[in-house]
Amino acid sequence: MIVPDGDTRERAVCDNCGHIHYVNPRIVTGCLPVHEDQVLLCKRAIEPRYGFWTLPAGYLENGETVIDVVIPDLGSDEGADLVEMLVPVGGQVEEGDSLVLLESDKASMEVPAPAAGTVTAWLLETGTTVKEGAVIARLAIE
Repeated sequence: MIVPDGDTRERAVCDNCGHIHYVNPRIVTGCLPVHEDQVLLCKRAIEPRYGFWTLPAGYLENGETVIDVVIPDLGSDEGADLVEMLVPVGGQVEEGDSLVLLESDKASMEVPAPAAGTVTAWLLETGTTVKEGAVIARLAIE
């Protein structure tokens, strides 16, 4: 068992050919981000299929669960503008790490990660006005 390059978990890797044996239930999470008439694609940075274009997606590991990241109480019914996503899809966070920057006419605030995990999807675009309880992202946790 070793941690392959570009990975964060120990895996069974063949000493002869380097094949990585993944043990997971084959549950895939992903999104289809569309802006006007264009679809966002990502270039894979790890094997398998390193360098190929793909939709933002990935497998859930055994023991992982996906949770919603929601906007906390903003202290106002006006909402706030989603200014910047601070962590990319696939980025790993610790509980309390800042995920997104919000601004209203009264204040700026960062939304913290509710748990340690990996950002699997952003559900809104920058510039969107959000209110308390809005789901803005999905986070895979163990």
